[in-house]
Amino acid sequence: ANACFAAQADCGDASAFVYPGATENCANIAVDNDCDGVTSAAEAADSTSYYVDGDVDGFGAGAATKSCSPIAGSVTSNTDCDDALNTVYPGATERCADLAVDNDCDGSTAESEATDRTTFYADADNDGIGDASVTALACSAPTGYVAGSGDLCPSNGALTSPVTYYADADGDGAGNAASTTSVCSVTPPTGYVSTSNDGCPSDSAKTAPGLCGCGVADIDTDSDGTVDCVDYCPNDPAKISPGSCGCGIADSDFNSNNVPDCLENSPILALTPSSTTFIAGETLTVRASVSALGVVATGVQLAIHFDPNELMLVSADPIVGGVFTQEALEVIDNTAGTLKYTLGVASGTSGTAGSAQLADLHFVVLPGASACNESGAVVSAAVGSYSTKFTTAISQDILPIAEPLQAVTLDGADPVFAGLPSTMTIATDARSLIGGTIADPGVTASDNCSGSVATTFAITYPDTSTATTWPAGGVFPIGTSTVTWSATDALGNLATETRVLTVSNHQLLDVQLGFVGVIAGNTTRSIRVTAGSTVEVRSVALTGANGSISGLELPVASDYACVAVKNTTHSLTDSVTTSVLSKRYKATAALLQGDSNDDDVVDITDFAIFVASRGAGKAVDATSNFNGDTVINTVDFTYIGVN
Repeated sequence: ANACFAAQADCGDASAFVYPGATENCANIAVDNDCDGVTSAAEAADSTSYYVDGDVDGFGAGAATKSCSPIAGSVTSNTDCDDALNTVYPGATERCADLAVDNDCDGSTAESEATDRTTFYADADNDGIGDASVTALACSAPTGYVAGSGDLCPSNGALTSPVTYYADADGDGAGNAASTTSVCSVTPPTGYVSTSNDGCPSDSAKTAPGLCGCGVADIDTDSDGTVDCVDYCPNDPAKISPGSCGCGIADSDFNSNNVPDCLENSPILALTPSSTTFIAGETLTVRASVSALGVVATGVQLAIHFDPNELMLVSADPIVGGVFTQEALEVIDNTAGTLKYTLGVASGTSGTAGSAQLADLHFVVLPGASACNESGAVVSAAVGSYSTKFTTAISQDILPIAEPLQAVTLDGADPVFAGLPSTMTIATDARSLIGGTIADPGVTASDNCSGSVATTFAITYPDTSTATTWPAGGVFPIGTSTVTWSATDALGNLATETRVLTVSNHQLLDVQLGFVGVIAGNTTRSIRVTAGSTVEVRSVALTGANGSISGLELPVASDYACVAVKNTTHSLTDSVTTSVLSKRYKATAALLQGDSNDDDVVDITDFAIFVASRGAGKAVDATSNFNGDTVINTVDFTYIGVN
């Protein structure tokens, strides 16, 4: 049996772990366990492979070295694809500035891996302003894309915002301000025009109501300079009101007794209202009566004018138990505002020569009526050739003297507010944890008849609590509040208006920034603002070396005493204190340039990046192009040297 081991002798026959082919291990590396004459860690089964980390980035490369203990300058990973650059290793950040380098060792240098790509916006109409709904992330603007957005007409190069046009339903070339459409075209759509001055949108003959209102022509039949709708003698060029004698009869006084000739021994026609004040929807009844006819009358005809903008005549009724009870004619024209009404006596009766109640005229007060203490709302005046008169059995007409209607107030209009705010959304005030300030607008109200009217308001806060006084200091809590104003005129017409006031759960920061030194022309740079836990990057358009950021939204906090501002590819961070102006945080930053790798140090690394970037034809915001021209040269190095 021992002859089997004659070819190779046991070099440590006193130990069971020492024999030809035994396992070498780090625990007893000094012992030649396998009897091959070597005690190297390279033979240890539990030794570790180490790789030189030449750029000290935590990842090594090259041939492995076996060792039972760590080797200075070496690591256990051999996945570094460029051990001469400490910015190149698995998982490193890819950036636009060195896009040609495979920093993360994944075998790709695709632009899509860069973490600092900029958002660009499609500019299909080539007007220089992009469509915010169509974006691309890239290191530089792709063809057909631009840096700025806000084009609301992305398919029309002549417009960046829709144009508002006004409906022209009556085809008179003037638009209705209350009916609009907005389109991305310099040509109005069919049925629309660019003007909004049509005060009569349903009347093709008028663009303003004139004296007669929309839908009624301003015709002057008798050419006396007063249009028919306000001329109570439209066929008498000598009169615009019946006067004492009526239309067509001159108010002459040949005997100079201060009584017009037509009134000598004439009866009096009275128009008496059922009350003196009315609101929209209420019924005004006007009773017509006559006194001292003198001659027995067997019939009466009434010619009445009324204001069709204020009143609608529903019916005319004879007086029950009166003298004239038989209707022969009733013609109501609520468009022109006229009534032709004829009554006779009942069969077998002889009429009257004395006083008589004639008829009740029932009117409904219209919405919007505005007759304040007015006697001209209803008058007796000729309707064409039809006039007010009494007939007798001997075919003699009796012309009465028409007294004016007792003054009435027809108020169908609600009070009108002045000073109402718009529905609005604001930010929480800077340094406030409560809400935002909205000043009391001091809303007032006035009425067509009552004049100034007292206003009240009620506020409902986000927590559903209510108030009838403006909050102290005008501070509304975060959330949505509603305010309803009310005003009631002397007759009870009520007007209400509600506005929604929203205080957003954020505060606003405005930053004014300037780069120290000269920047050629106008360019755009990426600016990072850090305020508390908020970090936001904005693309800022510069005019020379100056630019601004407006309305950066911050979580509500008791203060943002200090904010940090930095151009990530050109400048050091400027940490600046804030102030408050107009309820917003304000900050002003001055940015020193020279830092190209966002480590807030201007050093030899920035110089190396500058050297690698030197040359002409550079983007105005390219890394190391500190002065914003198209060449990276010694002028740009000045910023590194100085800062």
